[in-house]
Amino acid sequence: MFDLRRRLLGERNRETLTSLSKLAMLYWFEGKYAQAASLFAKILDLRRQALGEDDPDTLETMGNLGLLFQDQGKYSEAEPLCRKVVEIQGRTLGEENHDRLSGMNNLAMLYTHESKFASAEALYAKVLEVRKRTLGRQHPDTLATMNNLATLYAVQRKFTQAEPLCATVLEMERRVLGEEHPDTLAVMNNLASIYRNLGKYPQAESLCTRTLEVRRRVLGDEHPDTLLSMNNLALVYRAEAKYPLAKLWFVKTLEARRRVLGEDHPKTVDTASYLAQTYENEGSYAPAESLYMRVLETRRRILGPQHAATASILASLGRLRLKQKQCVTAEQLLREALVIQEKNLDAWERYQTRSLLGASLAGQKKYEDAEPLLISGSNGLTRNLAAIPWENRPALWEAENQIINLYRAWGKTDKAAEWQKRTEAGGAAQTRNP
Repeated sequence: MFDLRRRLLGERNRETLTSLSKLAMLYWFEGKYAQAASLFAKILDLRRQALGEDDPDTLETMGNLGLLFQDQGKYSEAEPLCRKVVEIQGRTLGEENHDRLSGMNNLAMLYTHESKFASAEALYAKVLEVRKRTLGRQHPDTLATMNNLATLYAVQRKFTQAEPLCATVLEMERRVLGEEHPDTLAVMNNLASIYRNLGKYPQAESLCTRTLEVRRRVLGDEHPDTLLSMNNLALVYRAEAKYPLAKLWFVKTLEARRRVLGEDHPKTVDTASYLAQTYENEGSYAPAESLYMRVLETRRRILGPQHAATASILASLGRLRLKQKQCVTAEQLLREALVIQEKNLDAWERYQTRSLLGASLAGQKKYEDAEPLLISGSNGLTRNLAAIPWENRPALWEAENQIINLYRAWGKTDKAAEWQKRTEAGGAAQTRNP
């Protein structure tokens, strides 16, 4: 049909470009991102030439290409497109136009991916206020914005804020859209992640299993959304210490994401890091080390040596070296990670890295250097306890235990006893088992 229209009407004809756009959307839906991106880029160029940049069809293509770049993890390529769409729509359509609100919503999603949380929240708040007022609380677009805001809270580790908002959206979408609607499944997936981070593992596993079953049946085994559900189910199994099941699903997800998304896609690399931590958790240090090293190389090359995700893998590798009693190597990795985190990350991970660095120094009998790092790490973890995913809560107990071990090795038994009492009184030991 497209070839016929192109011959009869010409390549730049509006109907020809509409048919071509539908083909690009089909590629996108099927998870064929490279083909979809190539086609959208061609359509955008032709629509700019034929219709001008301010034409609604041109803006639609620009927005779609920006969203597709987000799905591919190409955030620097997505941002100028998404920003341009919002700027032109504000000038040509008005502040409260439906299409402009969609553009603002998409830009907020991008800001979330880029960790520009304040900018994302401001946009979501504006979109949500207008949609509630003009469309109603139960309109699908209003519910989508509420879900995105809940996701933003979860990304910022504000799990107690995210849970009621996400649960409300799910209840409404089940009633309005149905159990198997793609938007409902997306919310189920998000709520499952929130439950996992809050330690509500039975609820998380139930939602993940249901979402995966529907997506496999409707979308197929290798659709990106199906792979997301597989990955999230594996994360629940890992949190529950069901390591054989976690490894099984992580390996399946990793192999499929390499085929579908590519070796260097952020989601592929994330799955590799999750699998590495699973190996580490069960004490299989050799395969954990191999995967961590590959992830570190990729993140340094793709994201850069100063990126927070690069620092996270440096810290994970340092933690692994510490478990292997390689304290000197652990110190080097953890120092590099901490330099990045102290500049770019105000979160619990930075305090865990401080504690681990202190432990690496204590392992070398550098007790005076280790003490302030261990104490500041423990205090920081305590302050940020609500933001720590339940699976990672043992980090606080481990940090306090490292202080006790430091003082015992240093011969300061009174301080060791003092910290032992503090640990027991604070209930840190209860964080070991959700």
